Amino acid sequence: MRAPPTLGPLLRDARRQLRAGQEGFAKSIGVSARTISGWERQAVMPTPSQRARVASAFASIDHERWCAIVEALGLPLDAMLAKVPRQRALAEAHAREAIARPAEAPPADAKRARRGVLDDAIRVHAEMLDVTARRLRMAVAAILTDIERLGVTPGVARDIVLGSSSK
Repeated sequence: MRAPPTLGPLLRDARRQLRAGQEGFAKSIGVSARTISGWERQAVMPTPSQRARVASAFASIDHERWCAIVEALGLPLDAMLAKVPRQRALAEAHAREAIARPAEAPPADAKRARRGVLDDAIRVHAEMLDVTARRLRMAVAAILTDIERLGVTPGVARDIVLGSSSK
């Protein structure tokens, strides 16, 4: 099976971020350097039994790149975060940072700035829920449409939702 178009460059760049050669990296996950070369050239895809080892081997790279690798490998993000504590800690720190980030003065193009903040929040929460950002964006849009249709304010809707989740 051929690798998805982004997997090869992701693996190569992550391996280079670790400052590992193909042979050394291959040895660390129990495959040959030829196998690593095939993955990076996108000639072949790691087998299902190799995919979790590959993602785990990249535990020390930056979180965004690691998540992209997990997604390209077709692995469930939440399950991999449970197996890779360093990446789970990075995900939690990233989520806390996004939530606690102080509001900045709006630039000239406030609409684009608000969209960027909302997109960041969607990506963070999608990652925490192990769904795609697109899927979460569609669900949020549907919920907001329903709230508008009901004629309630977002604050009232939040109170209703939080009240019903505690029962």
